[in-house]
Amino acid sequence: MGPDSISFLFFPIELRLAIWKLAADQTPRTFTIWCKPALDPGSANECSWSQNESDGPPITPPLQQTCREVRNSKMYSKEFVSSSERDMHYWVNFAIDTIQLEYDVLSSKMDFSALRVQHMQIEIEDPEHFFEFGFIEFQSFKSLQSLRILSPEEPLETWGRLMHGKEGEWICPPSKVTVVEEASWGDGEGERGGYTMPGCIALWLASRRRHESEVSEDSESS
Repeated sequence: MGPDSISFLFFPIELRLAIWKLAADQTPRTFTIWCKPALDPGSANECSWSQNESDGPPITPPLQQTCREVRNSKMYSKEFVSSSERDMHYWVNFAIDTIQLEYDVLSSKMDFSALRVQHMQIEIEDPEHFFEFGFIEFQSFKSLQSLRILSPEEPLETWGRLMHGKEGEWICPPSKVTVVEEASWGDGEGERGGYTMPGCIALWLASRRRHESEVSEDSESS
């Protein structure tokens, strides 16, 4: 170190933390959570996890291994700590990372705080079942800011019909709830696209108006 050099440690803690934050990789990642059936019928299902196979930073961000000061800054939090695997965990930045859940996880005991999840993606095969049973469990994610629903079977109009009148009951804003049909999952544009809740409702209302118009025309012609 030269005579005119200043040690990083001489900077105020607020400035050092700001520098650490700027140095952190801000590339969003997706973590997938699923449930293994419990061996004991009386026990809760065990939740497991996997980092999604997508381009993104390593499971443990390099910056997190720099020093204790970075780890204490809480830019990343240690989540998904396994009780069955040795030292299995991920460092998650809830502000940018997406948590992808299987539908069964909603009713299972998870090893991380649902209150902290801000961005979620979930595959739901039966929207009728979700609104009747799963929607209550879903409400526990109090910090949710965006939700992507992967719908492998039901058309967008079905989602619009079920969402209509419930816009104010969701944790995150309706404009941040997106439904993506299975045909678009593998398409780059589709993965970023989909229809928002207002869009799904508009599709259903348009479909209903067409149906009512056709019924009216049939009645007049007969």
